[in-house]
Amino acid sequence: LTGSADTSVRQLAAFGLAAKVNLTRGQQSFENAELTLGNTTLNGQFTRRGDGATPSLAASFGGGAISLDDLSALTFAMAGGKGTGLLTGHDLDVALKAGPVKALGLEAEALDAAVRLHGGKLDIDRFLVTGLGGASISATGDLNGFPDAPNGTVDMSVLSPDAAELFGLLWQKFPGMPVFAALAERAALYPGLLSDAKIDL
Repeated sequence: LTGSADTSVRQLAAFGLAAKVNLTRGQQSFENAELTLGNTTLNGQFTRRGDGATPSLAASFGGGAISLDDLSALTFAMAGGKGTGLLTGHDLDVALKAGPVKALGLEAEALDAAVRLHGGKLDIDRFLVTGLGGASISATGDLNGFPDAPNGTVDMSVLSPDAAELFGLLWQKFPGMPVFAALAERAALYPGLLSDAKIDL
C-alpha cells in the first residue's frame, strides 16, 4: 500500500480484510469481518452511514495482541483505505476488546473499551486496562469540545495488590512526570506503602 496509506499500514507485514459486505447508497456494512494487521487478527463488524444529517461509523472488534500502530491501521481500514481524515465529522461508536496491548512503550494484558463521539462530545462508556504493572485501571466519563478544547469529567480508578510496581514502571517510561517519581521513590523507601491500593482520580 502506498499513496494515502498510513505509515502504520505500510509497515505491516500483512494487511487484509475479509467480510460479508452490504453496500447501498447511504450505508456500507461489513459483517463477520476478519481484519489482518501484521500478526494480529481482529474479528467483528463495522458500518458506515452517510444518509443522515451527520455521517456515522459504528464498529465492534475483538482479538488478540494489538499495538498502537495496529489501532492506527484499524482506523485506516474503517475509513475505507482513504486515510483517517475521511472520518472527520463522523459520529463514532467504537468498541474494542483485545490483549495483550502495547502502546507508548508499555504493555498490558488486556483492553476492553467502548467510546462514543457525537458532535464533539466524547462519552467513555467503558475503559478497562488489566495487567499493566500488575494493576487494573478503569475509567468512565464525558468530555465536551473534543478534541480541540475538551472539558468535562473523567472518573478513573486504579486497583493493585501493590501499586509500587505500576508507578515504578510509569516513572521509568515517563521520567519527566514528578508525581510518578514521587510515588515510586516513596514506595521504594517504605515497602508495602502501596499494597492493596485503590486510587480514585
